[in-house]
Formats: sequence, structure tokens, C-alpha cells
Amino acid sequence: MLSGENRAALIWALQAQSSVTVARPSASATYTLGEMIGDDGMQSVVWSAHDDVGRELALKVITPEYYETKSLYDEMWYAEKLRSPRFAEIVHFGHLSLPGFGQEFPVVVMELVQGVSVREFVARNTLLIDDFVQLVKQLLQARAELELLDLVHDDLHAGNVMIAERDDALSGTRELVLRVVDTGSIKRASMRDELLRKLRQRLRDLEEGGASPAATAKLREFLAWKVPDDHLRSVELMLLLLNNVQANYHRSDPWERQFMDGIERILHLMIDEDVERRLDSPAGIVAALREVRRAARATQLNEDRPLGSPFDYPSSETILDDAEFAKLFSAVCPWLPECQAVQPVYLYGPRGCGKSSVLRWLSFKVLLSDKTRSVADLKEVGVYLSCSSELRSRFLLMSEESLERVQGRVIRFFGLLLLEELFDTLRVMQEVEQEGRFVFGLEDSDSVGLVKAMAARIDPSGSRVRLQGQAPFEYLRGLCRQLRWQEWAQIRQRRADSSDPDSALVSDVTRELGHFVPFFQTTHITFLLDDYSNQRIPVSLQRKLNQTISFAKQGTPLFKVSSEYDGMDLDGIQEGREVLEVNCGEQYTRLNDADGYGFLEDILNRRLREAKYSSEARDILGLSGYTSFAKAIREEMAGGERFYYHGVDCVHQLCSGDLALALSVVKRLFEPPRLSWRLQPLRGWSHEQHIKEVSN
Repeated sequence: MLSGENRAALIWALQAQSSVTVARPSASATYTLGEMIGDDGMQSVVWSAHDDVGRELALKVITPEYYETKSLYDEMWYAEKLRSPRFAEIVHFGHLSLPGFGQEFPVVVMELVQGVSVREFVARNTLLIDDFVQLVKQLLQARAELELLDLVHDDLHAGNVMIAERDDALSGTRELVLRVVDTGSIKRASMRDELLRKLRQRLRDLEEGGASPAATAKLREFLAWKVPDDHLRSVELMLLLLNNVQANYHRSDPWERQFMDGIERILHLMIDEDVERRLDSPAGIVAALREVRRAARATQLNEDRPLGSPFDYPSSETILDDAEFAKLFSAVCPWLPECQAVQPVYLYGPRGCGKSSVLRWLSFKVLLSDKTRSVADLKEVGVYLSCSSELRSRFLLMSEESLERVQGRVIRFFGLLLLEELFDTLRVMQEVEQEGRFVFGLEDSDSVGLVKAMAARIDPSGSRVRLQGQAPFEYLRGLCRQLRWQEWAQIRQRRADSSDPDSALVSDVTRELGHFVPFFQTTHITFLLDDYSNQRIPVSLQRKLNQTISFAKQGTPLFKVSSEYDGMDLDGIQEGREVLEVNCGEQYTRLNDADGYGFLEDILNRRLREAKYSSEARDILGLSGYTSFAKAIREEMAGGERFYYHGVDCVHQLCSGDLALALSVVKRLFEPPRLSWRLQPLRGWSHEQHIKEVSN
């Protein structure tokens, strides 16, 4: 191992811009050194370098003692069998002679991988579930390739795994590419066992020889670092990535939270002390992750099947299937008539009061999936967008300064997001027309002219339009998605846009649509922005996006927006405009008792029917008949009797319009408690804590 004195001498001997020759009997190569980029303090140092054609490389100089039990040539012969793009390529290897040293140093020259380490990446970025799955799959693919050749990396920590971002040219989506560096640490599994044995023996020899604790501390620390194998190192990396995802646990969508809860069980199995139970096969881990993700998603797809329980999916956000949502929505919602008005609406109230349900019910896709409603009743084409998924997850943690720098790109990202949803709705409308269910005039329009005009406004610098068999609105939706991902890539890199913010993009496109399709000259396009709340997205971001939103009563598009109380900055939107403000909480408190519990009763009855129950809410819960809780409590306590609140009317008064809470209360009344077993969560574990646990 490198002593402090030898290490200092080695670093001094390898000066920047100096040339070094790495030779072996069959080949030699000369490199120009750059700067030192790695130092484990024990067995190696790494310099950046370039060869005679200018390739950027990493040159790893290793202490000779590291190869006492093996041959550098033998190990490299095995390591070079790895031809996977998951690993940095080994360019050359051999020995280096340096003045003043009585021995040669083994050297491995590797490709210098672009990107940042996992440790740096999670410090700078917020990962989504799909990012996590994508990266873990690539990491386990690398491990599987090592195992196939009976090799180990032996230093698979967060600094030796790099992540780079790449845009897929075909789909326009962002791809995270993971690569393992320091391929000079790759060796046969048997050699790793032999090295650990030698290190332990050396430590015992020092301790039995009476060496001081200070003399053995460095070796003990190094041995503790080397003990975790590739499998346990991959667990550490997964925890590092998962902790980043779970930092936004309370802001995540329900299926995301279910995925994060489910993956904890997988992690516990991966570190199980019983090797018979331990989940350590890369293929097995990937299969387990896929199953957790499938199960989390499946809880929301809700295909044609009865509800497992009347209390499944207490929030509309957890119901992905529009037809299922339509069956559970209560049309006696007190603020539905006002929200149906063909004019700008600002809907606000406490969480759980049903704001999301109303806006979603107004969307064209839900109208189409609801067998009780007719397309002929269409007064406006509603385009629903949940701001939680695309805005909250991406922009919540960006600083005011960062948002200010890229505000033009943020506004364009938002506009493209709205247009993407609009074109997807138009695609569905065209399918309805092709089936002969209703005539919108989309089939009679100049499709090629429409696409060219739309594309020219969306992407003025774009190339010639080529539909290549795609439906026109599918093509436009794909174009918006591709451009949106390009903007997001620039936003992530904090690259400012020199042009002025294009806040008129959405209104210009919808106005142009009316020129080609007469139907939209008399029927409004209405964007239904759900959860546009500063409790979910930053106030500074709202102020920038407000430039796109219009509360004008004339023309198209219209906007109907929901938020929590005081959750929307109306500056720049409401000034000089007339907008219908709907306060859900206030309206609910004004309802008389019969209307109030009638609303709740209708919701419960719909759910009972969908779960194939024969009874209704009033049969199961009854009516409590309490006109005043306070009076009832005093009377019951004075008589010394136990009392229960159980009726639909009572739940209505207790929950004050929080429908999600009402469902939870009724569930507690109606369903017996179920015993459940839950593993101790791993959320919040640090890299150091895991090392300690593994070492123990």
C-alpha cells in the first residue's frame, strides 16, 4: 500500500504536462498528463491524460503490492473480455518506470467518461420514478455482465459510477446513461477473496506484533471499505438514488408513493443476512422492481372490474381510467353548475373537497367515456391538465434565480405542455368523427395545411413537415412533446434563451385552429388547469406561467383553474378581467343538512354499486339525527351512556366538505380494522449508515 511518504513522492514525480510511457513486452504508448482526478489514499492515484491523437483518457497508477498475488497481464486479459458499453473501455495497460523509485508501477489506461458521478448527480437533480428505474436497470445490467464472466469490480462506489444525459433523436425523450468507470479495479472473483484474505492477515500480523492503534487504523479503515462486495455496493447506490426520489415523497402522486413503499421490501430482501432468502441476482432484482412498479400502476388503471372496496381510490387523482372516474363522479356536486358556465373560472377550496373531480369531469375525454352523457351536449372542449405531475415534479426545487434565468424556456415548456394535451384531445375527437358518432368537421378540414400552419407557429425554425402516415394531430402532439423535451434539457442545464418569452403561443395556435375548423369558431377550447397551487409549485413559477393564462371572457382559449386557498397569484391574470370565483368551502357550509349529506350519500352509493354491494349508504349507516353535536355530547355524557356518531348526516357535518376525509371516516365505521405487517422503512438512510450496517 502507498505510505504517506511514497504517495507524496509519486504525486510529485507525475507532474502535469509531463510525458509518461506505459510499456509491456508487446506494446508501449506515451501519454501527456493533465491533473490528478482520483486518489483512494491507499492503493492508487488517477490522472487525466491524452494520447498523441488527443483522446481524453484516465491513467491509473497502482501500488505494486496490489499485484503481489496476481499478474497485471492475467487480470487485464479477463477484464478486457468486457465489451459492454456500460463500462469505460480499457485502452492500454503496462508498467511505468519513475526516477527515484526502485520498482515499476502497474498502470491501466482507460477511457475518460463524460458526465458526473452518481453522488454529484443526485446533489444537483431531482429524480423521478422512471429515472430511478432506468438507472437501476442499467446498474444491474452492468453487474450481470460481470457475473457472467466471473468478474467483480471491487470498487463500485458512487464516485465510480457516472451518469450522463442524452436526448433520444427519434422520440425526443431524455435518456439517462449510466457507465461504470475505474475498470482497472475489475478482477476475477477469486482474486478479490485472496486480496481480502491478505489484508486481514496483514492486520492480524500488525496487531499481534504490538503495533499501535494509530499504525493499524488506516489499514483497518481500508479493509472496512473493501468488505462490501459488488452486490452490497449496488444496494448503496440504489439507496442513494431512492433517497433522492423520496425527498419529495409527500408531494408525489399516489402510485409513486405506493412504488416507494413497495421497493423498501425489495431493499430489505437484498440485505437479508440469510443467504438463502437474500435477493442478490441482478435478473431477480430487476424482475422484482418491475413487479412493484406494475402493481403500483395497476391500482390506478381500474379496467372493467368491480372496485375491490367502496373506499378504493379516495382521490380522483388515483383513478387513471376515465370511464371508471365517470362512474364514481357525483353530478349533484354543489359547485358543478357554476363551473359548467362557458367563462373563465377560478375554483378554490381545501384539499379533498372535489376540485379536481369537477375540472376533470368537464374534460372532453371524460365526457366521451361517460355513457350517461352525449357528445351533442358539448358546450366547450375541455382539455384537462394536472399541474402536479409535469410542473411540481420538475420545477418545485428550482431557485428563484434559476427560474429567472430560464423564464423564456419555462413559459415555452408550459405552452408546449398545454398544446400537447390539446392535440391529444383533438386526436380523440377525430377518432369519434371517424366512427360516425359526431361531426366536428375535423375530417373535412385541410389536414396538410392545418399541420403546416400549426407546425410553423410552434417551431418556426423547424424543417419541412413530413407526416409519413401519421394522423395529423398525432404528428403535432409528437412535435410538441419533442420540442418540450428539448426545452427541458436546456432548462436543466440552466441555459438562458435570448429571445423574449412567447406567452402568446397557445392563444395563437387555438385561434389558428378556428380558421381551419369552423366548429371552433362557435365552440370554445377550455384548458382545465388542476392543482395550479403555490403549495405545489413555486410562486415565482406561477408568475411566469400566468403570462400564458388568460381570464378573458371573449375568444379562445378559456381557462378554468383550481387551487387551494390562497394558492394562486392572480397578478397579471385577473386585472381588468371578469372571472367567476367559486369558493368550494364556503358553498359547502351554506348547504342545508339534507343537501349536504345527500351529496355525500350519492358518492357513497355510487361506490357501493361499483363494488357490487346490494345495500345503500343509508341502509348501512343510517341517520344519526343529531342537530347539534355539542348538545348531543352534553346529553349523552350527563346520562353516563356511551354514544356513537355513525350516520351519513353526522359524517357530513364532521368532515365539512373534505370528501376524502369523509370516505376515510366511513371506511373506519364500515370496515373492520385489518392487521398489516410493515417493514422498517429505509427512507432517509445515508451512505455512511448503510456502510455501518453492512460492516456490522
